[in-house]
Amino acid sequence: MIPSLFLFDEKIDHCLENIGRDTGVFFASVNIESLKSHCGRYGDNVLVDRFLTEAEQKKFLSFAYEKRKMEWLAGRIAAKYAAVKLCLPLENLPREHQVEWKKWEVAPDANGRPFLKTKGKIPGISISHSDGKAVAMAASCGTCGIDIQKISSRISKIESKFIDTNEKKFRRNDCLANFSDETFLTLVWSAKEALRKGSGFQPVIGFMEMTLVSVSGSRDSGLVFQFACTRNARKGQKRQIFTTCQAVCDDFALSIFYSPVPL
Repeated sequence: MIPSLFLFDEKIDHCLENIGRDTGVFFASVNIESLKSHCGRYGDNVLVDRFLTEAEQKKFLSFAYEKRKMEWLAGRIAAKYAAVKLCLPLENLPREHQVEWKKWEVAPDANGRPFLKTKGKIPGISISHSDGKAVAMAASCGTCGIDIQKISSRISKIESKFIDTNEKKFRRNDCLANFSDETFLTLVWSAKEALRKGSGFQPVIGFMEMTLVSVSGSRDSGLVFQFACTRNARKGQKRQIFTTCQAVCDDFALSIFYSPVPL
């Protein structure tokens, strides 16, 4: 692993690797508060010059608010680190100062989704951040989406925007017995966010166009949610089913979606 005091959040990394096992995708996380502290001690320029291309540096400097700058920087570092882990054998990972970070540029595509501009085969990436944590995933083929959400009681104020009455019935599933209502709601929100990012629908699929149809797994081994897509589903036609994997790490919900075949 590339050693760094600020680069990773060990608990979240472990949790992501657990729910993403056997998928062929790689993950990275950044503790934004530690990153901010590092920048405060050594200055932004040290990290900016090391990790960001000229175009990325220009974008970084355009942010007016410090919080947004740190979230954006953390997401780019996490995405590049995940891509490096994907593209280089783990036993051959170089030390941080030996990686040519500027060969990897994270840019928005025509639809605003992040992608890597680099020579050779381009990994698919996805980025998310919430309440001081940033996470990213990289996949060699297909499509992917990742999401992290801080669990909060505030989620109940917007539940009508992303979950219906039938979906709420899954709250009674045995594998969710030890979760609070707000944790269940956050898991559903996070799963749908990961699916929105990774499904590739244009325009982006709406929360209420995805219906939760099954829940399985456990808190320890990870949860599996399946969603039926209702967009363009005509009467008598089979609806597309998408699977997301979730976990709870401390007071955060983590979700990933991965399809090895482009959708």
